[in-house]
Amino acid sequence: MENLQSALRDVVINAGNGDPEAQEIISKVEREARREQFLKENYLKWNEEGMELRARRLKHNMSLNYVAEKLGTSASRIGRLEKGLPVSQAKHLIASYNLLFDYIELRKDLKAFYSDHNLKWGL
Repeated sequence: MENLQSALRDVVINAGNGDPEAQEIISKVEREARREQFLKENYLKWNEEGMELRARRLKHNMSLNYVAEKLGTSASRIGRLEKGLPVSQAKHLIASYNLLFDYIELRKDLKAFYSDHNLKWGL
């Protein structure tokens, strides 16, 4: 532990002296710290959104693989989204996910309407 602290102290000193390698190390550490803070701040929101998406999928008895195929992505990416873990292009994926289920629910409602009014369903 002492060796690590000593090495970090040297990096900070060298960065202050204009050493580009040391400055790059400091920059990477700062970026990682900001990323970790961002993840920590957003985890609860992402987890809640993910649980809502999962509940919607399960309500329609659909598998991760089916949803992933319809959205053109992998089941593991959908699984990560539903668990509240970070995924690339999350906002777009959530919007697509919701559009898929809006379509499924609308189609179901239209079928019921047609059936209730003795109309022929042609879609």
